Amino acid sequence: MICQEKMDTAMIPLQRVLSLGLIWPTEIKPDRTVYLANFFYRWYSIAFYFLVPIMETSYAIQHINDMRECTEAACTLFTAIVVEVKLFYLLIYQETLKYLIRTHLQKDYTTHMPFLHKVQQFKDEKFSELNAYLEDTMDKDLKQCRLLFISLVPSVVGTLILYQMVPALTMWYTSVYNPDNYELLLPFRFALPFDYEDSTALYTFAYSIHIMAGWLTGHGFIYMDVIFGMVMVMMIRQCEVLARVLRDQHKYAVILAGEGATPKQIDDQSYDLLSQWIVHYERILMEHSKIEALGPVFFSQFSGATLTICLLAFKADMESHPALLATYFLHFVSTAVQLMIYCWYGERLFHVGQNLAEVAYQTPWEERSGRYQHALRMVIRQGHRYPRLTAIGFWELSLPTYRAIFGTAASYYTLLQSVGEEKE
Repeated sequence: MICQEKMDTAMIPLQRVLSLGLIWPTEIKPDRTVYLANFFYRWYSIAFYFLVPIMETSYAIQHINDMRECTEAACTLFTAIVVEVKLFYLLIYQETLKYLIRTHLQKDYTTHMPFLHKVQQFKDEKFSELNAYLEDTMDKDLKQCRLLFISLVPSVVGTLILYQMVPALTMWYTSVYNPDNYELLLPFRFALPFDYEDSTALYTFAYSIHIMAGWLTGHGFIYMDVIFGMVMVMMIRQCEVLARVLRDQHKYAVILAGEGATPKQIDDQSYDLLSQWIVHYERILMEHSKIEALGPVFFSQFSGATLTICLLAFKADMESHPALLATYFLHFVSTAVQLMIYCWYGERLFHVGQNLAEVAYQTPWEERSGRYQHALRMVIRQGHRYPRLTAIGFWELSLPTYRAIFGTAASYYTLLQSVGEEKE
């Protein structure tokens, strides 16, 4: 099938990235070397992000009267917690994520509906318009998946690369010019149990920890966000295709019944299409419930982003070093992009779900059989089960939530400024 072939080609970059990390998008098992490397990677990440919140919390308590150091530790703490939750869910929901990737990103999910499977398989000229629509929507959504991939990955990776460039340039500058009283910079410095600024060797060791931390942070963000975004794109497509089938179901029923068909035969075909529609939409709602189970990930992303944006603004207001200002700006952009992914696709899924109910209400029914009317009532009832995603009930994944997060962050920033001025 053409749609399946397009998916296979378009998802190659995602599979390459996923094959290096915590989950495996296919059933092919890695060789022993890669398996051992991933085993080490998992447990190192768990240990690392278990210790970082403890260290940063203790560091913030020790420097409770120093707003600069306290906010530095707090920003690292909240970022680490968000990454920790995402890595944890990548680990414990491994089979669920494999299923979502296998079902939505490696196969054309529309083929689960017998009518659509038959249309794509046999390429009947009578359904050429529907086939063209399916291929066009697949092209459009695969482009959206690629755009998501090439926008999120550079935004996160670019931020992390700059994190590594700052200490690297610091090391080069101090080794060449040997300046007096030059601060050795590590962006979002971890509360290490030694004074790395007094020793080049200790500074290099701290820098190596940052490189691994950057790698882990990138995986924690990129994996969950890219998988979520791409799966949502394909689920939204399913609802759009169902809306098209529901709107034109009478036309398709006439074609399926054949020339010279009686009204009863056409009615039977319409009933069969509506029955398939109900089953397929129920299946989509079950897939939606699997994504809804990631509510703690959404909650950590939203709450962590609110506090991180506030702290980044506060730190940028106090900072004069251009390299650190650049890292704060990139971190802000990366956080905003990640938030937009969750809120935008949550909003889109809800709206296309609403559209299904509207299309069902507009379907003519007065002169149809009782059986058809009963099936249409079932469609309308199903259409009112909107696929709404929430962060464990606290926030909806929607654009109003996106705006509210920035508004809350601005309020926290104003409060933090007033507290800082009082302490000064």
